Amino acid sequence: MTAKQLNVILPHINEYSATKPYLKILALWTDKEGIKLEKKLLPSSLMRGWSVRQKMGTVLGQEKTNRDLWNNWTIGFVLATEDILLRSNAILGAVESYPDSRVLDLHASMAGKLMAYYLQPGPKPPEAQLIWINRSQLFAIEDPVAGFASTLEKGMNNFYANCESDFARIIAKIRGYELETLLRDAKESVARLVSRKDSIMSVEVPGEPVLLAGKGNASSFYREVMLRSEEEKPIENYHCSEFEIQYSSHLLLPSQMQQNDWVSLLLYVKNKMQ
Repeated sequence: MTAKQLNVILPHINEYSATKPYLKILALWTDKEGIKLEKKLLPSSLMRGWSVRQKMGTVLGQEKTNRDLWNNWTIGFVLATEDILLRSNAILGAVESYPDSRVLDLHASMAGKLMAYYLQPGPKPPEAQLIWINRSQLFAIEDPVAGFASTLEKGMNNFYANCESDFARIIAKIRGYELETLLRDAKESVARLVSRKDSIMSVEVPGEPVLLAGKGNASSFYREVMLRSEEEKPIENYHCSEFEIQYSSHLLLPSQMQQNDWVSLLLYVKNKMQ
């Protein structure tokens, strides 16, 4: 039996420009099929990474000690944990309120980098498996819940082995959390999603990162991040601020490719709604 409600979670405001056209296509399709569409745009709390770094962080590439490096990593870890908590709570709220519905966690990312990762030889971690949707520019995460759980587990293992809890508590407090409560609540929220994982989709639509013009330390900091894009970066550097880096869909070219992407998303969602 086809689910009669689709809940779309839009977790990152700086990706909204790229995901918005796909949301419109979903709205047209669900209206035609008599499926209720609910969308939830999460608050941009993750995107305030600069406010944390301005108070506590060290500019990437200018760390002077190993402690500076781990402090930078700790900031990213706390913000990544907050991101998982916000997203998993939003997904959980949807599937528990409407048990027969489906949830789509909708993102934008660089299609070229995802394609390179997908095509590179060698085994991939199970939680990171990508599904290439109909030879389009779209990718789906095979098991989003396993991805949440793995990110938390790896992050916590590194944190307990290498980081200072007092520093992490300060970062969590800046973000409005008690550290231990944040870690516990994130794990519990993800654990509650396991039994619902067949109702959850996570899709990455193609986007082009655009560093907006800006002045001051924040702009120069994130411009440096973009220049160092080949290196691993803390998560808030991807979602730093709607005023610094945005994902835009209008830079992605041929209209026939976009049309194929839209059709591919609809076919993927339609199959998952069964």
